[in-house]
Amino acid sequence: MRWMVWPQRHQQPADSESYAVRMHAQFAQREAMPMGVWSPAGEFLGGSGFHAPDWKTPKAEIGYFLLPPARGRGLATEVVRLLVHYAFDHMCVNRVWATCDADNAGSSNVLRRAGMPEEGRMRAETRDHHGRLRDTVTFGLAVDGYPQWLRTPWSCHLELPLNRT
Repeated sequence: MRWMVWPQRHQQPADSESYAVRMHAQFAQREAMPMGVWSPAGEFLGGSGFHAPDWKTPKAEIGYFLLPPARGRGLATEVVRLLVHYAFDHMCVNRVWATCDADNAGSSNVLRRAGMPEEGRMRAETRDHHGRLRDTVTFGLAVDGYPQWLRTPWSCHLELPLNRT
C-alpha cells in the first residue's frame, strides 16, 4: 500500500468482487487488460496487465504488482517481459511504457532488469495517494527498439514454489 491506493479499497470480499466486475467490463470494452499472476500450483501471486490502451496509436501502459511472498524472486521482471512480448506480438502496438514513483526503487529496478529503457523523470509531476508531491520515472520501448530488445540476453532465475514464512 506504500505505492498504490487501490489495495485500501479491498476491505471486504464484496469490494474485490465489485473490482473484478468492473475490470471484466473494462476488458470487454477494450479499455483495460487486467491479468492475474499465478503459481504453477494455482496460488494467486499478484496482478498485471495493460492500463487504458490507446488503440489509435496503438500503445499500452504496463502495470503489475506482487503480493509480498512473491517478491524478490525475479517474477515481476518475468511478468514485465511477458507483457512486452504480448504487446508487440499480439496487440501490435507501436509503444509500451510504464511509470513509477521515482522513490520506488523496487519497481524501477524491475523495469530496468526487464530491459525497459528509462526515458525520463518528470519532476513534481503528481501527488501520491498520501498527498505528497512526487517525481515520476517513465520507462518505454517503441516498436523500432523491439528487435534489439529481443536480442538482449535474458535468463529467468525464478525460485518456485514459493516458500511462505
